[in-house]
Amino acid sequence: MVTSNATSVRRRYITEQEVLEALAVSSHETYMKQKAEDLIKKNNPVPVMDPNPTAHDQERARNAVEVLKDLGFTFPHNLW
Repeated sequence: MVTSNATSVRRRYITEQEVLEALAVSSHETYMKQKAEDLIKKNNPVPVMDPNPTAHDQERARNAVEVLKDLGFTFPHNLW
């Protein structure tokens, strides 16, 4: 049984930039995983891939944030 006490809930506010960065990293991790799986299926070696998000990953992240905004999500502009 799960119970919740509203006074003990701690909220963490996250900036739009933090969301963008997290989504770009997630996008790139997914790409690397899928690319490796495809290469393995074809019996090809898996090269060492750059772990840094690409411009495409950042674009996907921006698109996802725009969808979140369209759904009504808001992000704080200043946390201090």
